Amino acid sequence: MIETRAALDAVDAILATPGLDGIFLGPSDLSDGASVDPTSQAVDDALAHALVRGRAAQKLVGVYATTGARAATFLKQGFSLVAVAGGTACLRLGAQETIKAARR
Repeated sequence: MIETRAALDAVDAILATPGLDGIFLGPSDLSDGASVDPTSQAVDDALAHALVRGRAAQKLVGVYATTGARAATFLKQGFSLVAVAGGTACLRLGAQETIKAARR
């Protein structure tokens, strides 16, 4: 898990860990340490850096996306794995769509 500036700074050493298949990035956690929005350019730059380093090390690079649109962007960028939203977020979105449909 690459979720802090320290982990990002050590990404090459982390990727060199014997037996490691890949890394997973948490944009929200990265943004907390920098006090910026998870979709900010600073976080996107950090994600891109880790992606490049992971590819160079021939490792899988995963990332968490809070929305389907953000997931699509990450997939286009070449991330190996994209986790889309958590269970609660998916339930909330599904409930909102159901309520909208019922009110039509």
